[in-house]
Amino acid sequence: MIHGHLVQWHKANKRFFKCSSCKQRIAIFEILPTKPCKICGCTSFDRVGMRDERMVKEDKLQIRGDEIPFVNR
Repeated sequence: MIHGHLVQWHKANKRFFKCSSCKQRIAIFEILPTKPCKICGCTSFDRVGMRDERMVKEDKLQIRGDEIPFVNR
């Protein structure tokens, strides 16, 4: 007993979802979201990871390195 109250420990998994329409992220301890989005009221959610993905500029991504024309001449 802590401060006159019973303490019960539960083991749970935290799951992360993102609203399909407004992209607001939520974290819940249930399997699926039971309440609608607080921002837009939508009930459609997508499962996402704990951290957001980093946005990479596509211009800097070069698979073969620097594009140099006529290398073998």
